[in-house]
Amino acid sequence: MYLIKVKKSFFISIISIITCILTGCSDSNTKSSKLETFPPETYTNGLVFKLINSDTEYQVSQGSTIHNSSIVIPDYWNGKKVTSIGRFDKCYNLKRIVISSNTKSIEDYAFSSCTNLTKITIPPKVRYIGECAFYKSGIRMIEMKPKKSPELGLYCFQYTDLKKITTPVIATGYDNYPWNALSEI
Repeated sequence: MYLIKVKKSFFISIISIITCILTGCSDSNTKSSKLETFPPETYTNGLVFKLINSDTEYQVSQGSTIHNSSIVIPDYWNGKKVTSIGRFDKCYNLKRIVISSNTKSIEDYAFSSCTNLTKITIPPKVRYIGECAFYKSGIRMIEMKPKKSPELGLYCFQYTDLKKITTPVIATGYDNYPWNALSEI
């Protein structure tokens, strides 16, 4: 009888460990970042979603590999708004990105060195474009739709081929630093 109990508890322990490995178990007392990978049948492969702002919104970033030339960022993921664009830097194949209409921030280095990305539309709710967000990218044209001026991080457009910015407001930042590359405009 003792041997049967030991085998049963051992078997249950093994099943629990396997389940934990396959489902990504976590300690409910730990406040760790939760990452979820975009399913391959929805939008694009390789996107990673991270819960932010007390787990009420998502930030989206590139996964380990993105080979697509076009990416669509959804407005919602798992019933929560996608409000922040993380790092897509060095996505050399990226030519087009459609940013979620719920986006409030484009984080530091978001599209730096995306050399084939030539045009982008900044949605109306964006309030922050991070440091070096488009640094050394192929960006040539930006359409900014915010009704309120977004804060611009240092060097956010430095070393780009930016020729045209369409905006209903004057964007502000740290002196002239965001506009260093724009002397021809």
